[in-house]
Amino acid sequence: ADNSTVGVGITLLKDTRDNILTPERGFYFNFNAGYNFSKYNYTQTTIDLRYYKTFAGKYTWANRLFSEFNFGNPPFYDYAFLGGDQFVRGYDYGRYRDKDLTFWQSELRFPLIWRVGMSAFGGLSNLYNTANFGFNNTRPNYGLGLRFLVDKHDRTNLRLDYAMGNGDNSGFYISFGESF
Repeated sequence: ADNSTVGVGITLLKDTRDNILTPERGFYFNFNAGYNFSKYNYTQTTIDLRYYKTFAGKYTWANRLFSEFNFGNPPFYDYAFLGGDQFVRGYDYGRYRDKDLTFWQSELRFPLIWRVGMSAFGGLSNLYNTANFGFNNTRPNYGLGLRFLVDKHDRTNLRLDYAMGNGDNSGFYISFGESF
């Protein structure tokens, strides 16, 4: 079976974040639309919106709204998916797939003591296609994380997150920088 895909597309990007790895303020917008050539040709569109606001000088509220739409018949591995360290924590990377995906994630980040901080996060995700869109496909996730500031100059955190999804889904994540 031929599972290769080649595509052409256009990307529109606007990024006003103050830091790429650990943003505290700003806005991120990425729109991508492409036509893909595979066994069955299809079109894919993604929209990624992120907003960061810091208040009281130390509490950062981060939000992300993401949608992916596939029109036509993409190969299985090109379907939208959730899970992993940056795409809806609390689910195995790629375990759930469908033609379309929309998720909203929100996170509150704040310092605790010295170089240690914390985050509380949660969100809602929906994998669907035109035939099965509905709230019964919505998957929640939530969790807590610890942050350790490893580089004051570049404001880089070592991130330790534990997240839970519905059912028996959960995950522990270690990474540099924030999830989004």
